Amino acid sequence: MAFNDKIIAMNNVTSSSNLSFLPTGNINWMVRNIVTEAEGTLGMWKVSGGLGITLGFYYAFSTEFTDLQLHCTNGIYYYFQNNNVATKKVSYEAIVTNDGSIGDTIVSDIQAITAGQALNIRPPVGQEWVIHNIGCDAQPGNLLRKITAGDYLLVERLPSYSLRTGLNLLCTYDNYVQIYNAGAIAGNFGYDGIRTK
Repeated sequence: MAFNDKIIAMNNVTSSSNLSFLPTGNINWMVRNIVTEAEGTLGMWKVSGGLGITLGFYYAFSTEFTDLQLHCTNGIYYYFQNNNVATKKVSYEAIVTNDGSIGDTIVSDIQAITAGQALNIRPPVGQEWVIHNIGCDAQPGNLLRKITAGDYLLVERLPSYSLRTGLNLLCTYDNYVQIYNAGAIAGNFGYDGIRTK
């Protein structure tokens, strides 16, 4: 596969099985649309350490997710699980954003965060990231905060099992975003985006 190639597929997904949006090798994808007749779950998975996030439960027939920017690598990727008792169709469209020699550099991570702690989405000195998606699976009340010069601004209270897509949050070492676990239990938090500098 080459940079900017399109991937258009339709799969029959059996009951309780996952359709993984998992590229191979050094290729990265950006999943843009998912259409399904299945009731199901959208999730994010980190291969190293086996950490996952359940990002939402979808119950409508012929659910459609459009205008997505779900960045997938062979290390962290998204999946759709069929929660029906029967096999259902799931289709998706994606684009190759890096073919191993040209394209976007993906930044992504999933971490287990204990109560009262935070996942800092903070690039190293000299880098800039634009974050497109943020997700969490813990109880509601987690805080998305913008950090500048050690002070913070509350951007939003995140519900449990949530995915915020379509974001364009510019992060540098000094100005970054944070997902703070304001609840009483640990949860898995994650993000993805691209490196712009």
